Amino acid sequence: MQAPSDLFDPGHFANVRKPLDEAETMPPWVYTSEEFYRREVDRIFMKEWNFMGHVDQLPNPSDYKALEFTGVPFIICRDESGELRAFANSCRHRGAMVASGSGNAKEFMCPYHGWCYGLDGRLTATVDMDATKDFRNADYGLIPIAIDTWGGFIFVNFDRDCESLADYLGDLPDNLASHRLEDMAKCERRDHARSLQPRSAGSRRGRSSTLRIRPRRCAKTLGKDCPLERSLDGSLDMSTFDDGRPLLGRAFFMETMRWKDGGP
Repeated sequence: MQAPSDLFDPGHFANVRKPLDEAETMPPWVYTSEEFYRREVDRIFMKEWNFMGHVDQLPNPSDYKALEFTGVPFIICRDESGELRAFANSCRHRGAMVASGSGNAKEFMCPYHGWCYGLDGRLTATVDMDATKDFRNADYGLIPIAIDTWGGFIFVNFDRDCESLADYLGDLPDNLASHRLEDMAKCERRDHARSLQPRSAGSRRGRSSTLRIRPRRCAKTLGKDCPLERSLDGSLDMSTFDDGRPLLGRAFFMETMRWKDGGP
């Protein structure tokens, strides 16, 4: 279906806002419109706290992972003291990416002109900049991105003026306290591709990741056969089109978290 010229006219969504037993689904064109997608990125994904993984993916000081989200390259890492940090993956000199993939590193170095950054984001070394008038390394560190954790899960927010993660989550931590999410550890990860055929978009392939999580104590002492296994095995699915855009309208799912013996 062709998107209308007045894409964001509230009238297009009046039926969506009706009571549940009367409401209609979103117009089909919102799932294929590039303009609508860009508005979602600007108003939602760049303003809200976004789930990015689990702390067990970065277990050690100096561990890092280079990621991209809605076209924004960034780095999540632990500094030498083990504190989680996030930065724009862009050298302050000419904008080249300073990290790729994942691993353990003492510093990030730009491949273009050799500017070096510590795991705390500080600019630590440059080439031929000592004689530059009024240039101070302290003014050109990697641009920080807000990062926080809850229940072992990592969240980032690209808005410098964002509310805290605790305020954003509201009463969710209290409501889920009985699940003891902080006591869980990642024990399995699966990356797989799916054939996706959204209407009006043609055949595309999406890639998603699956995290399998169990109580931390069981994972360390009893292994995969732990009788108290509690698992999260599903998508929190960042499926994307071939060009890197998230597949709009893709439903996230996860299995029920439970104790195999019925609970404590």
